Amino acid sequence: MSSLKAYIIFAPGTNCERETRYALEQTGFVADIVPLKDAINNFKKIHDYHLFVIPGGFSFGDDIKAGKVLALYLKNFFFEELKKFYEDGKLILGICNGFQVLVRAGILPFFDGKQWASLELNSGGAFEDRWVFLKKERKTPFTEFMNDISPIPIAHAEGRFTAGRETLEKIERENLVVFKYCDEKGNIKNEYPVNPNGSLNGIAGICDKNGQVLGLMPHPERAFEEHHFPESVSIRNTGKSFFKGVFEYIKQRF
Repeated sequence: MSSLKAYIIFAPGTNCERETRYALEQTGFVADIVPLKDAINNFKKIHDYHLFVIPGGFSFGDDIKAGKVLALYLKNFFFEELKKFYEDGKLILGICNGFQVLVRAGILPFFDGKQWASLELNSGGAFEDRWVFLKKERKTPFTEFMNDISPIPIAHAEGRFTAGRETLEKIERENLVVFKYCDEKGNIKNEYPVNPNGSLNGIAGICDKNGQVLGLMPHPERAFEEHHFPESVSIRNTGKSFFKGVFEYIKQRF
C-alpha cells in the first residue's frame, strides 16, 4: 500500500471531491476526504499528509464571491499550518473553486496572506461548461509528464483571471503562469471560445515561486479516464499525466 497521502478538504457546496479522490487513488495515493469541521478541530493532522487539495464545486454556495467564505476559513484557521506544510516541501493544489479559494486566501501567487488577483465573472456573463486546450508555460511537479498542449474540461461562472497591471507583470516576470488557454495547435488567443472566460493574458493556472502550490480553473480529474474525452480529441492522457507528476515528485522526496 502506498504511504503517500492526500488530504482533500470538503466544505458545504463542494462537489468534486469524489472524482478528485478517484484520480488520486488511481495514481497511487491514499486519499482522505476531510470535512471542514473536522479540519478546524485538528488541522495539525495535515502534517501526516503530502498533498493538500481544495477540489471544485461551489463552497458555501459561492456566497459573496466564489470561494470567498472558504478562503476566510483557510486564512483564519489554517494559514500558518499550511505555511509549515509548504515549507516542508509538500504540495498544495486548488482546482476550479479551489483556485478561487487559494487566490482569495492570499496563498497564490505570493503566499503572503494578501489577495493580489481575482477570479471574476466570465466576460460572457454566463456559466461555461466546455472542453478547452491548455498550453504548458513552465515546469512544475504538476506538469512534469504533461504534453505541451492538453485538452481539458472547464465548468465555471467566475473563472476570468484578473490582476492589477503591476501584479500581472510581476506574475509573468517571475514565471508564475503555469497554464494558458490556447487552440489545438498551441496558439494563445484571447478571443472566445479559445479563452472561454476572458482571463487576462489567457491565464488558466498559476503557481507560487517554487511551483509547490498550483491553482487552475480547468478540471484534470475530469480528464482522467479515456471515456472522459470527446471523440474529437486524440490526446487522452491529460489527467493521468497531471496526477502522475504530483505522485512522482512526492515519491522522490518522501
